[in-house]
Amino acid sequence: MDRGNESDFSDSVKRADLEAKGEVSIQELGLRAAGGDEQAQSELHRRLLNPVTSFFRRRLGGERGSEAEDLSRQCLSEALLALHNGRYKPESSAFLTYVYGIARNLERNDRRRRARSRERVHSDLSAQHLAQVEQQMIDINDELPLWEIEAMRQCLLAEGTRNSLTPEERRIVAGRAQNDAFKSIARSLGRPLSSVFKRNARALAKLRRCMQAKGY
Repeated sequence: MDRGNESDFSDSVKRADLEAKGEVSIQELGLRAAGGDEQAQSELHRRLLNPVTSFFRRRLGGERGSEAEDLSRQCLSEALLALHNGRYKPESSAFLTYVYGIARNLERNDRRRRARSRERVHSDLSAQHLAQVEQQMIDINDELPLWEIEAMRQCLLAEGTRNSLTPEERRIVAGRAQNDAFKSIARSLGRPLSSVFKRNARALAKLRRCMQAKGY
């Protein structure tokens, strides 16, 4: 478990506790909620919502605020359900540690889901995309010879060389060939716009080097 982030998480909850002087602690509320106290469950949700949301906002980034709120609600729902059905064992861990574990798992699953989504996008350099890249080059270079188009295809799909494009770079090149806006490509990849600009420039530099190595 990431102790640094757990400490930040705990500190934010402790600050919330300090602001609620005289109120029952989070741990005591957890024990009461586990015993079926519905008022304690409602109070737990109220006291933990902001700290949990802050955790997700830090981990996901400011541009995904609404998703952070959704994950916060899911986290607290799972924690309260665990209290209700007895999955949370007070003798095994503090309730706050238990909530943090749920939050970390949700954040990790979110990262994996987004990574899988990017992989699907990255691998989507279809024949149609290649044809569009080729057509764009023909438009730019007027009567581009077929062998030069084939050389460009080889450069686009080359693997294991210094000038090989990453799947993400291929997706960017293909997207630009379709006249996709950089902002649209950035959204589809889940990347900042500045990162897409840099990857596009790097991809074009690789293609130029590859074509030069082939004598073009």
